[in-house]
Amino acid sequence: MELSGVCKVVGDKSRRICSDVCVTENLSSKGVLLRTGRDLSRGQLVELALSWPVRLNDTCDLQLVIQGPVVRSNGASAAVAIERYEFKTSRKNGAEKIPLRLLAIAAGF
Repeated sequence: MELSGVCKVVGDKSRRICSDVCVTENLSSKGVLLRTGRDLSRGQLVELALSWPVRLNDTCDLQLVIQGPVVRSNGASAAVAIERYEFKTSRKNGAEKIPLRLLAIAAGF
């Protein structure tokens, strides 16, 4: 499944956080293979915010946010192990993002 989004290298507060556009080559429940314009090093913690191709109730855009370490990199692409993921809703103007679990709680699920 090819999804586009943003890849952000997550570091401690003393390091600068870098982000870049990315495209997935392969996505599974355990990991994601992606192409990005930046070389990622094995062990770096990254966060991916990917545009999901299906809208919630045909009205609300979704993002798949994935966090995990780079487990393999060859310069052109990198493999990231999925340690945490979450679907988030997003407004068209890119403003506030509301986690789906909060929407479910508010709706009484």
